[in-house]
Amino acid sequence: MPFPSVGDVIHASAPVRVCDLGGWTDTWFAQHGQVLNIAVTPRVEVQIRTSARTEQSPRVTMHADNYEETWHPDLAAPGFDRHPLLEACLAFTGLPDRIAVEIAIFSECPGGASTGTSAAVSVALLAALDRLTPGRMDPMEIARSAQRVETELLSQQCGIQDQIASAFGGISFIDMHEYPYARVEPVQLRATALAELENRLSLIYVGLTHNSSATHEMVIRRLEAEGSAATDLQPLRRTPGEGRNALENGDFGAFGRVMTANTEAQRALHPDLIGPRHQQIIPSSARIWIHGHTKRTSGLHRRAASTGSHQQCAPPPSHGPCNSGVS
Repeated sequence: MPFPSVGDVIHASAPVRVCDLGGWTDTWFAQHGQVLNIAVTPRVEVQIRTSARTEQSPRVTMHADNYEETWHPDLAAPGFDRHPLLEACLAFTGLPDRIAVEIAIFSECPGGASTGTSAAVSVALLAALDRLTPGRMDPMEIARSAQRVETELLSQQCGIQDQIASAFGGISFIDMHEYPYARVEPVQLRATALAELENRLSLIYVGLTHNSSATHEMVIRRLEAEGSAATDLQPLRRTPGEGRNALENGDFGAFGRVMTANTEAQRALHPDLIGPRHQQIIPSSARIWIHGHTKRTSGLHRRAASTGSHQQCAPPPSHGPCNSGVS
């Protein structure tokens, strides 16, 4: 079947990501860089139900389950209305003339939690929409399309690593040789090392949301004049390779130290990147033998020596790449 028939249901999902060592070097002003990140559950889920297009019914019905909102985007109207990211993905791909669609989107991970949720949403939605037409995008094409939606259609500041993490899954070493083009190398760990990482890796959400593009603006204002030679970017250029070596050697103590170095390098970019709630958590973590931490504005990703709730990073499908199918 080349593409879905009327009445088919399309399912797609994509993981979120934590532990973005080297983040900020995947941006246009850095020009080149490397990032090590880890895709984890919970995944963003998208379902598209197709029906015959009629004059009496809406062309598109969208359900943003996390916001308990349902609306009917007008594909012919200029600009975007209720949820620009979702509507921009629709505008980017378009719809076949013969069908109408009902789209439901849900994520257990809150938006603005510094886990690349918006990228996971766009990757999953684009993968599902891709099923409506002949041909299939590969993971890099999906990631690139999702990044273009944010930068070109929505004029947002956006790096490339979040979309790649959601499209490829797993532990990724991303080598961006020239923005926005990159090579992705999966980091393969022994089963015992992967299980140990999953047991030790935890995510603390401090209850604050943020707009990551606005955070980028604060950093860019200071760094764009310096470009790729910016002094404060140099420590962030070192952490991805050091983190990869530590993981591949099963040295979680060293990995924790790299995570901490990455946090301090981000603090040097702009002090507001370390919020007061996060600063309260970091010393507390040290008292319970936390070996390291990385953080963004709303999330603290930590390598924990204690047990408790944690992000699942087991083999696919839990942290596997974005996937889609038709039923």
